[in-house]
Parts: sequence; C-alpha cells; structure tokens
Amino acid sequence: MNIKKNLFFFLIVIFSFAVFTQGQDANEHIKRAKDFANQKDYKKSIDEYSRAIQLEPDNAFTYLLRGAAYFLLGETNEALADCTKAIQLKKDYALAYQMRGSVFSAMVEYDKAVKDYTKSLELNPEAPICFLLRGGTFLVRKEFDKAISDFSRAIALKPDYKEAYYFRGGVYQGIKEIDLAIADYTRTLELDPNYVKAYIDRGNSLWKKKEFEKAKDDFSKAIELDPSNATAYYDRGCMLSEIKDYHNAINDYTKALDLGHKSGYNNRGNAYKKIGDLEKAIADYDAAIRLTPNVPLYYSNRGNAYKKKGEREKALMDLTKVIELEPKDADGYFDRGDLYDDMGKYDMAISDYSKAISLQPSEKKHYNYRGITYDNMKEYQKAISDYSKAIALSPTYSSAFNNRGNAHYHARQYKEAVSDFLKAVELDPKYAAAYCNMGKVYKDMEEYEKAIANYDMAISLAPENAPYYVWRGIALASNRQYEKAFLDIEKAM
Repeated sequence: MNIKKNLFFFLIVIFSFAVFTQGQDANEHIKRAKDFANQKDYKKSIDEYSRAIQLEPDNAFTYLLRGAAYFLLGETNEALADCTKAIQLKKDYALAYQMRGSVFSAMVEYDKAVKDYTKSLELNPEAPICFLLRGGTFLVRKEFDKAISDFSRAIALKPDYKEAYYFRGGVYQGIKEIDLAIADYTRTLELDPNYVKAYIDRGNSLWKKKEFEKAKDDFSKAIELDPSNATAYYDRGCMLSEIKDYHNAINDYTKALDLGHKSGYNNRGNAYKKIGDLEKAIADYDAAIRLTPNVPLYYSNRGNAYKKKGEREKALMDLTKVIELEPKDADGYFDRGDLYDDMGKYDMAISDYSKAISLQPSEKKHYNYRGITYDNMKEYQKAISDYSKAIALSPTYSSAFNNRGNAHYHARQYKEAVSDFLKAVELDPKYAAAYCNMGKVYKDMEEYEKAIANYDMAISLAPENAPYYVWRGIALASNRQYEKAFLDIEKAM
C-alpha cells in the first residue's frame, strides 16, 4: 500500500500555500521554487528555497518547504535537518512534526516516526492525513489494531477519505478479516470508481473467499481501467491457475511478463507443467533462476519438471541445490527422497525422508512416503509402522490406509489388508485404486466373487485404466468365467 503517494499529495498542498506565507522578496524565490517542484525539478526548487532562507533565515515554513523538496529528491538526511530546524524555530509546528515523522518512516526509524506523528496530532488532533500516515507506520510495524484505529479516526474526521478506507481494507485483508476488507474496498470504489488498486485488492479478497467469478470481474475491471497494470494480469493469472484454467492463466502471465512483472516466469512455468508442456515449463524456470538465482522454490519446480520428464540426473542436481540453499527445508529433503525412490536408490530415499521427518515431525506425507519406500524394500513392518504414524497424525488420510493395506497384503496379512482398504473407500468412495487392491486380496484368498465385485467398482470409477481389466480378467479366469476373462484381457490390450 502506497502511503508515500498520499504524502506526496500532502507535500504538494504545502507547496501550493507557500506563496501566501513569505515576505515579498523571499516570495519571488518561493514562487519559482513552487514552479520547479511542480515540474519535479527538485534540485532547482531547493536552490530557490535556499535563497529564500538567506533572505529570511528565521522562517520555519521555508525550511519545511525545502525539507519537503529534499524528501521528494530522496535526500532524507537533508530533509530531516530542515524539518528539525523548522521545529527549533517553531516549537508548536504540527506540520513540521508530521513531515519529520514521514522522513523518519522513510529512513525505517519507525519508533521516531510514531513519536513525531503523535506529537503532531497532539498539536492538531483533527488532521486526517496524519492519522493515515501514523496508521501506515503502525501497519509496517505489524501493529494491526493500532493501524485500524488510526485509519478509522481518519475516516471519522473525513468520511469521504477513500485512501483511509483502502488502507484499512488492506489491514483487514492481511489479518484475514476478508468480509471487512471487501466492505472497505467497496466503499473506496463507491468514492472513486476508477481506483484500480482497490479493484485488484478486492479481487484478491474475493478470490480468498472462492468467489472466483466476482474476483475475475474485479481483476478484469482493473485491466480495463489500466491496461498496462502488470499486477492485475498477474493476480488474475494466479486465480485462473487455481481454478485450473491454465491456458488463460498462461496468457495473463505472459501479458504480466511483457509489462515487466518478472515473478510471472515461475508461475507460468507451473501452468505449462500442469498442461504437460515440460519444455516450456523448464524454459520459464530457467528464466526465473537467471533473474533470481538463489530462490529454492525455482530449483524445486524445475527439478520436479525434470523428474516428470524423466531426466533424473538433472532433477537430482536441482533438488540438491534446494537443500544447499535452504538446509532446514523439509520439503527439499522430501522431494529428493521421492526422486531417490523413483531411481531405486532406496537407502538414500530413506535417509532424505528421515531428515524431512526430523525437520517437520508433524507432516503426515513424510511418513506415508517413507512407508512406500520401506514397502519397496520389502520391509513391510517398518512400512506399516510409518503408515500408522501418518494415520495417527491424520485419521482421515485415505492414501495412508490404502498404502498400509498394500503393506499388509504384501506381508500376507489379508484380514488387516481388507480392513484398511475398506476404511480407505469409506473415507473416499471414489478411490478406484483401493477397490482394485481389495480385489487382489480377495483373489489371493480365492474369494473370486468378492474380488470381481471390487474390480467392477474400480473399473466403474476409472474405466480408462487398463490394468484394472487385466486384474479382473485374472479373477474371472480363476473363477472359470473364461469368456468374460478373455473380453477383459482384450479390452486391456
């Protein structure tokens, strides 16, 4: 949120009144200084103020004006000196305290900024912009209740203060009071229907509420009002990705990139990966890494794209880089462990999964996947133990029940396997793989009718899965239903 923009308008107001406050000789320099400031030629503006100060060295307002020009030029030390001089000359100068507070805020000296804003408000308690500026400082200090209070007091003093509504909406959004945020953004737009940032931020709030069409309308309105707004395209692209509209998301990310929003490379890469265009995904991750070489996420995404592409060595290099950059990142070890399992390097996979568990012991997927590797190593009791830990962390974790059922099946513990598969399909009635696995257990138990019934369920849920027809064909053949078995094997082929 750009509090500084509002400060800029405050400074312009100072400049606009300058001509009415000086002696005639100094006034000529002030007029010229004002003209230069309006042209954003702050160096010449400062020269003219300095000449006015030479003529009237005890005029606090001239120091304040020059301080404002220094501030807009980015010379904060000089701005600070001039504001302090103005206060020395005029102890009860509310405007000077307000201006110096803004300088301190720009210098990231927030305690001093708050102190000066507070002094300014003691001297002039009906200054809405000072409440706005102090609220902004509270916001960056993450003192959200104080920020809300100050923005609300600004609104009480100036009921049509659109910026105060907008910034308060931003605080509400940050603390996840989404309905209050939307109400404030809506009020901002009632006061100014062309407030582009309010459309973008309301769009983001509506997106958080899963009101995707309304959010899309707001992002689109922002683009209509400002076709060069990269953030509006980028945020709309992110929302479209969430609702799996990847092609349109790619279009938005591309437009955002064309307009200079470099964060779009990683997200566009993710969208390309989702539609299976791994070459373009990797090219985008390459671009993201070239721009910001030390972001672990970019290497993680590229590594997983290489893995999906079958280029395991390149994937391994990237996932190892993630760990080098962020050695405390449990997901980095998890992803590399998954790759090692895929490569058949089970001991290394176990080592990485174990490290992930030590870093994040409450994450269910780490136990579940280590269990899969133990299962691949035929260490079924260790696998069962890990799946049980995952289930203890998340009793509705249907995948862990299915996997534990498989481990029981491989250990020939058929009763326990059936119990786990039944629980998996109870939790997820559309879990085709669990029905298929249960069919395998019943087939080995020579309960062919039950096996066939479970394969029927699996096929009804996933009719394009050829192995399900093979397994049902085997069960049918075992049950001496040879003609049906032949038809299933034919379908699978």
